[in-house]
Amino acid sequence: MTTRTNDFILIQNRQAANEYMDKVCQESEFTSLHKGFTKVPHKIHRCYGLSQYEKLILVDLIAYMSDKAQCYPTHEMIARNVGSSSKTIERHIKELADKKLILVSQGKNNTYYLPNYLHCHPLLLISEKTQQITYERRKSSGKRTEDLSKLPVETITYSLEEGEQACACCGGSFTR
Repeated sequence: MTTRTNDFILIQNRQAANEYMDKVCQESEFTSLHKGFTKVPHKIHRCYGLSQYEKLILVDLIAYMSDKAQCYPTHEMIARNVGSSSKTIERHIKELADKKLILVSQGKNNTYYLPNYLHCHPLLLISEKTQQITYERRKSSGKRTEDLSKLPVETITYSLEEGEQACACCGGSFTR
C-alpha cells in the first residue's frame, strides 16, 4: 500500500517497496543501458573493514556481473560510476583483492570474480557479529536503574561533638 504526499510516495510494506523498485527500474528511452537494480547483501553495506570506496566498487562490480559469474569493466568505467579517479579505483581494487573479497584475473582487460566463500568471509562475519552485539546492548538499556532499586538502603548518621560543630575557616556552626 502506498500513500501519496505531494511528490513523495510513502511505502507501507515490503511488497509495495519491491513493486515500486520494479517501477523505478522500468526501461525507457533514456535508461535502456541501465536496466533493473542490484541486490547487495547488508553484510557488505555494514562491513566495518571496508572503506566507502571499497563498498561502492564492490557494489558496482556486482552490478556489472548481474547474473554472470564474472565481469570485466575498466577502471575508468568503475571510476565514472563511483565518482572518483581511476587511480583511486586501482588502489581500492588492490585492497579488495588483498582482503580476498574479489578475485582479479589480469590480462588485456581485468576480469573480476566474487569468491565462492564470500557468504562466510571473516571480515563480513565479524562485522555482522559486531552489529548484533551493538543492537543487543542498546536493547537492554534502562535495566541498571531497575537493578539498583532492588538493593537494600542503609542510612548512616554521624554525630559531631560540640567543639567539632563549627567550620574551621569561618567559625560558622553546622546545622542539621
